[in-house]
Amino acid sequence: MKFALYFLMFFAALASYAGEDLDLGLTQAENHPYEVDELDSSFQDNQVKAPVANTDKANTVMKIEMNQAEPSLLTPDQTMTDAEKLALDNQRRQKAIRKELAEGASMVKSCITRNNKNFRGTHVTLRWMVSPMGKVQEAKITSTDIGDLAIRDCIKRAAANFDFSDARGDKFKKSVVEYTFKFNNKNNKSQKTSQNSGSGHTIADSK
Repeated sequence: MKFALYFLMFFAALASYAGEDLDLGLTQAENHPYEVDELDSSFQDNQVKAPVANTDKANTVMKIEMNQAEPSLLTPDQTMTDAEKLALDNQRRQKAIRKELAEGASMVKSCITRNNKNFRGTHVTLRWMVSPMGKVQEAKITSTDIGDLAIRDCIKRAAANFDFSDARGDKFKKSVVEYTFKFNNKNNKSQKTSQNSGSGHTIADSK
């Protein structure tokens, strides 16, 4: 009886030992056949980080390209307000008008020199109606103390030949330019020479 009992105890202990071996071979982490080792962890980390790194690089390239393009995309005109553009354009037109008046003064003076003996007067004010393209549509004398009709007609014809093309303003239907030529008439002192000068100009635009 005791022998049979010992025999059963022996087999029970053997079965328990075999179970421990089986458990150690299949369930414990340090010996698991599908355990994630250091190489696997490194590979997984790279897989996760790679897209992030590529995205950052793409964003960086995009920012660089945009920064390089910005200065060439906007011209000075595009950065100015409408009021600033209009003021700049008016300055350009005023300069062009002054230039044309200075150059055209010789035509006015020639009307006087050709009729110098008959010339009496100190000034003549001219007014031009100018098209958007700077062409003279109408020229007339608005004020003068020149008594000789031939001289006045000559000055009026000369005024019609002025060209304000460099002062064109596409935003306006027409412009009005007015200018006064002043003369130093020495004939009143029994001399046969005359000189002329200008006195400012005005410009009015209509839309």
